[in-house]
Amino acid sequence: MEHRCGNRKIVDARVTIRTRNGLVTRGVLQNVSASGALVSSPLPLPLHTTVFVQIEAVEAHQPFCRVALAGEVARLTEEGFAIEWAEFAPHTLRAILRTTEHWHLSGNQKADVG
Repeated sequence: MEHRCGNRKIVDARVTIRTRNGLVTRGVLQNVSASGALVSSPLPLPLHTTVFVQIEAVEAHQPFCRVALAGEVARLTEEGFAIEWAEFAPHTLRAILRTTEHWHLSGNQKADVG
């Protein structure tokens, strides 16, 4: 049985995933919540791998916004993995949600990662 905390918000944003071992891959953030996220990625990561999710996007008040969140691979899916954030309701999650809302309002639903 799955136990998820918080409401999930569907997003469609390109991200960079980094592990402590130096593996780097690109993926697509499919949804986020206060407790975690679902990522589509070609890199198969083992359960409990510590990851850092980085996203860059244009924000209304700045030329770009870089947001990074630490988490752990909590569940594997056919398309990628689910992440549980290291910190519940991280303040940087609010920046991701603000940024992705801006993409939806502007009609650009994907952001490039640097």
